[in-house]
Amino acid sequence: MADNSIQENRLSLARASLREALARYSHLRQGKKNSNNTELEAALQTQLDILSYTSEKLDNKVIRIATFGLVSRGKSAVLNALLGQKILETGPLNGVTKWPRSVRWNVPLPLLNSVEP
Repeated sequence: MADNSIQENRLSLARASLREALARYSHLRQGKKNSNNTELEAALQTQLDILSYTSEKLDNKVIRIATFGLVSRGKSAVLNALLGQKILETGPLNGVTKWPRSVRWNVPLPLLNSVEP
């Protein structure tokens, strides 16, 4: 239980840090709207977009996992093992998985608690 509390605290700190950075740099950008340096403006906007996207991911608690590799190397089998059930098709023939798939996975709490910081 203490590990879960530590993880939640770290997540809260990360969210707060991102929100603070977004507020600071958004304010900076708004204050310099008449700036002649469009390159700097574009770079700042790109970084603000990245911070905003990262903040949204933390808020939604979403982690995306992608697997890549040669045919018939066990990618779907590994993901099925993580999921704890056979959702992705596997088989003895090459190329059973032909299209990208999205699967929602709710990580069991005991598994989360076993993660080392």
